[in-house]
Amino acid sequence: MNKIVIGFIVMLSFSFIACNENVFYNKKYDISENTWNYEDTLSFNVNISDTSQLYNLYFSIKNTEEYQNSNLWLFITTSSPDGYMIKDTLEFFLSDDLGKWFGKKSSDNFITYHYFKRQVIFPVKGKYSFVIQQGMRQLDLYGINKFGLIIKKSGEK
Repeated sequence: MNKIVIGFIVMLSFSFIACNENVFYNKKYDISENTWNYEDTLSFNVNISDTSQLYNLYFSIKNTEEYQNSNLWLFITTSSPDGYMIKDTLEFFLSDDLGKWFGKKSSDNFITYHYFKRQVIFPVKGKYSFVIQQGMRQLDLYGINKFGLIIKKSGEK
């Protein structure tokens, strides 16, 4: 993928996330010893009471300089209160082809924000579950130390 396009996407993501205005949900998990095991899942449970609201969903990923990949594959299972389930497989880029990290640098860490879904309508009131599993071909993925889900209100449908 073109480096300019990737950089633009990352910067655009920052502009949407930078402001905490309209944040509806924000939860982050610390990854123990900077190592995300393939079998370890991260669960986010979100209570939705307003079905007329539109939402944008983002992932925040914090990695160290020791992370040995430029990307991160995720398996995402979303479950709704009425039992409907969707499985997604998504790839997110954390650095360019030359190894330059995207995102905001803080000490030896880099924080990036990535769109998961835009302009989402939750059609049913109740608890929605998002279960995240790293989908890389490594049993232990070293260098990811924090992962979060952020949901922002983006207007009425």
